[in-house]
Amino acid sequence: MRPLKLTMTAFGPYRDSETVDFAQLENHRLFVISGSTGAGKTSIFDAICFALYGAASGEDRSEPRMLRSHFADDDTHTAVEFEFAVGRRSFRIFRQLPHRKGNNKSETGGKAELYETTDGADTPAVDRFTVGDVNAKVESIIGLTKEQFNQIVMLPQGEFRKLLTSDTDNKEEILRRIFRTELYERLEARFQQRNRELGEALREARLRAELYMKQAAESLPIREESALAVTLAQPSFSGAQLSEALAQEQAFYRETARDGEAAKAALQAALEAQEAQLQDALALNARFAELARERAQREELERGRGEHETRERRLALAERAAQLAPYAEQAERAERDAAAKRQQRDARLASAEAAAREAAAAEERHRREEQRGAEREAAALELHRLAELAPAVQQLAALRQAYERLAADEKSGAAKLEQAEKQIAAAKELKAAAAAQLKSIESETAAAADVKEQLRNVEQQGKQVSKLIVLEKELGQFAELEKERTTALTAVREEHERLEKSWIEGQASLLAAHLLDGKPCPVCGSAEHPDKAESADALPSREQLKQTKDQLSYLERELNEARLQSASARAGWDSAIAELAELGASAGALSERQADLRSRWRELKDENERLEKLSEQAKEIKQKSEQLDEQLEQMQKAKDKQQADHQQLAVERASKQSQLESEHVRIPEQLRSPELLERRLKEQQQLSDTLAAAWKEAQERLQQARTKAAEEAAHAEQLERQLTDAIRNAEESASRFADELAKAEFDGVEPFRTALLQEEARAELKLRIESYKASLLAADRRIAELEQALAGQKAADIEALQAETARFKRDLEAAAAALQTAARFVEETERLRKSLDSANEKAKQLESELEQVLDVYQMLKGDNAMKISFERYILIEFLEQILHAANERLRHLSGGQFMLQRSDRLETRGKQSGLGLDIYDSYTGQNRDVKTMSGGEKFNASLCLALGMTDVIQAHQGGISIEMMFIDEGFGSLDEESLGKAIEALVDLQRAGRMIGVISHVQELKQAFPAALEVHKTKEGYSRTAIVVK
Repeated sequence: MRPLKLTMTAFGPYRDSETVDFAQLENHRLFVISGSTGAGKTSIFDAICFALYGAASGEDRSEPRMLRSHFADDDTHTAVEFEFAVGRRSFRIFRQLPHRKGNNKSETGGKAELYETTDGADTPAVDRFTVGDVNAKVESIIGLTKEQFNQIVMLPQGEFRKLLTSDTDNKEEILRRIFRTELYERLEARFQQRNRELGEALREARLRAELYMKQAAESLPIREESALAVTLAQPSFSGAQLSEALAQEQAFYRETARDGEAAKAALQAALEAQEAQLQDALALNARFAELARERAQREELERGRGEHETRERRLALAERAAQLAPYAEQAERAERDAAAKRQQRDARLASAEAAAREAAAAEERHRREEQRGAEREAAALELHRLAELAPAVQQLAALRQAYERLAADEKSGAAKLEQAEKQIAAAKELKAAAAAQLKSIESETAAAADVKEQLRNVEQQGKQVSKLIVLEKELGQFAELEKERTTALTAVREEHERLEKSWIEGQASLLAAHLLDGKPCPVCGSAEHPDKAESADALPSREQLKQTKDQLSYLERELNEARLQSASARAGWDSAIAELAELGASAGALSERQADLRSRWRELKDENERLEKLSEQAKEIKQKSEQLDEQLEQMQKAKDKQQADHQQLAVERASKQSQLESEHVRIPEQLRSPELLERRLKEQQQLSDTLAAAWKEAQERLQQARTKAAEEAAHAEQLERQLTDAIRNAEESASRFADELAKAEFDGVEPFRTALLQEEARAELKLRIESYKASLLAADRRIAELEQALAGQKAADIEALQAETARFKRDLEAAAAALQTAARFVEETERLRKSLDSANEKAKQLESELEQVLDVYQMLKGDNAMKISFERYILIEFLEQILHAANERLRHLSGGQFMLQRSDRLETRGKQSGLGLDIYDSYTGQNRDVKTMSGGEKFNASLCLALGMTDVIQAHQGGISIEMMFIDEGFGSLDEESLGKAIEALVDLQRAGRMIGVISHVQELKQAFPAALEVHKTKEGYSRTAIVVK
């Protein structure tokens, strides 16, 4: 992946849209990013990382909302657009940060869009522009996660050294994210869970087996000398032993059950024979009892013979009386008919007399109504006159309603006109007041621009003064540090010179000790040696001299670093002084100046807020004034229309009033309303109808009364004839009945009625007589049959037979209970044996599975002497590959002195190890912790680690092409020689086709690199960029 163009909007110190076109670098793949502290160099890295992964490059800026520019206005969204190429394909990604405007409660504007631009057109690279889809697609295109990208491509300030100096756990976390070995961690967790589950299941299976063993001891009887008794008596026994004992117990109880079945069958046969004998004896005794009951019943029937003969005589009388019943009924019916005819004749006579009286009354009423003819004619004439007035009265009412409505509308219109005039006057007053208020506000806000400018100037001054205060403190600290390091360097240099002089002199004394008189000196060739160098008491060793030299070099680097930091701070100081001067302020008395600026800023801030509120108020007043103008125009139009409508109503109301007055002359006052006329018409109609109805009713009643009187007289005459016939028929029927009573030998009507029975009663009496005869015959027959059947026999002894049967039953129940107990013990031993075998087998299986799972789990979690987990073992292999690739570069950068090696030493407190790093120093031939390296040495080692990791990741994830690298700071800790070698390494990388960008304040880098991306601050405080090619 290589960058093409980067556009930042409202991002970090960049207020507006700032574009970095990497094409302007031309063929220069090595460039430095320079600028003053805080100008926004690291923000370029953050923008690239945010565009690709939605987060900044450093952990201290992990919250994306921290990336928003403080210089941007509220309407501008923070966004980054990044164009990049992967191989021959090109892409454009746009990512916009969600933003909360003003006092809004929710954020809006969050976007993430990815397009492929290989063919020159923007083609969406994902189906949906969601954050998740875009992030996944970017990762698949580049082939790197954010962690991998930050570790090998985007090396944030101070963070890419973590892999070098962190402990094993931190290295494991870093490498896990980069090489995605979380699978092994999850696998370990799953095996841990499985190990725990199997352990719980094994404990449960063992508890279940112990429970079954306890049940065997509690639920089965312990027989002396049985296998079960012997097993349970042992201090300890296995499940297999107990299972074998249960099998023997089961065999014993099965044999017992078979013996019980045979005994039960014999007892059952004996019981059945005894019960059959008992049933025969019970049947014999039942027949003797039945004979006794039949004889007693025969005697009871003989005692009822007299009653039976009485019922026979009563039935004979009832039969004779039943033959005379028709004559009696005919005589009674004729008597009742004569009485009814007499009663009807009397009632009809009364009705005829009443009808005659009603006819006389009707004649009188008809005469009176006939005399009211003149009154009926007058009522009809008045009704006709009133009906003719109805249309005129109705029209008069409509005319009056129209007049009243017009008068009411005219009055309402006048009130509305008055109200409209008041509203127009009030609106004019509001408009005048708004104009006056607007004029006052405009005069006050005329100075708003000056106040904002002053506020901006004060803010810029405040920032520069705060920066100067910090820099002043840093300059003091750097000066003190430089002084301390100068003092230390002077002391070490003097010591080094002393040791070096002593060592040289010591070498001369050693050479002099080997000079012989007459022999030439190997140095000067002289054969005479008059003044030989003498050996000192204690000569310094080469190692001491080298250690002092190394210490001297270290202190020189530390002093140079302190001087560079001081120079950088001094440059920042001078830049701030210059910017402060451009703002028209001096750098004297910074603390007092800062306090004054803060006070002035608060005053200007309050004034600016007040003026902004007034400006908003002026906008509102203008809007209200425009609204008032529109309302005034509308109200005036409405008033004109209301006035025209009012005049029209006055004309119509006068016309209706004239018509109303002319109608009043023609219609009487008491009939002028439809209601009054209608009420008068109803009254007259009712009077006319009443008179007509009374005359009609009198006529109808007279006709009805005459007709009714004639009908009643005719009916009375007819009923008199019918009564005479009925009396004669009754006398004839009574005579025939008396003759029949005499023939049937009844002394009169009363004996007849006493003897007469209903047909149901006669049938019941006859049935009882026949039943008695049949019962008597049946009893005689049964007695004869039983006496014949029981001849020569006697009753059996039932109690003795029942006692013997009960004894057989008790013996059978005891045998059945013993059999059931044996069967239950057979089932119980079978259940316990199977359950115990199943539990033991389950425990055995679980033990085998647990052993396998535990072995794998212990291997995964690192339960070994080296405390190395399986995941860490995989990561160690990756780390070894990284170290191999890193050492190829580190040997060159360190002049062959250093080589990184993995350490197998155990961590503190028994923690897992395996990822520790040592540095092998070829000068001393010893290993030491990487944390003991100097700052420059750490930088070189970290850089080589990052480059080595790049090589490994490209090899591990085939198809990934890492064509760029950005490094943030770190070169200031290198000495001149190390810096030169680092530059050579970076040049080699860019020659291999990789773009290298370095953020640094080191002047040698700026001079050595062929291009620069310069970042500078404007007077307003925000930053701009420019690419400079040498």
